[in-house]
Amino acid sequence: SKILKVLNSSPLPLKRLIVLCLPDIVEDSEHTFVAQQLKELLSDISLTAVIIDTTSNFHLSPDLMEDFKESALSMLTSVPSDDLKYLLKFILHPSHQEESDEVVTQVRCSDIFMTTREPQRNVVIISTLESVLRFQPLIFESWLKYIELSPS
Repeated sequence: SKILKVLNSSPLPLKRLIVLCLPDIVEDSEHTFVAQQLKELLSDISLTAVIIDTTSNFHLSPDLMEDFKESALSMLTSVPSDDLKYLLKFILHPSHQEESDEVVTQVRCSDIFMTTREPQRNVVIISTLESVLRFQPLIFESWLKYIELSPS
């Protein structure tokens, strides 16, 4: 609680550092409370990637994790290219096959593939997807399923 008060009054570089250190500072029993507080800061684009990175190291309920994934999904088109890979990897990290299918559909239907004209952003999207597809078999299977079921 005291750390979160300091966080709110700190300059941006210190905020980022504090958020990144939270998994090592707070006890497991406090993860849910801290994650809920961080969720309120998620709309600050300059903190989005570090908050997502931090919460991926917390032990959270599936419902709270789903809330974070939905928030991250809604921010895909607005985050800077440098942070995009962190959001994509976070979103595309399912816990089971059903979630994997749903996540692939959500990402595929998002505006991420339509709204960018920045070559660097496209490179980030493609390289992140390549990495995810290579190392996460659930996502790979879901992506293939999505392609097979898509109309030509």
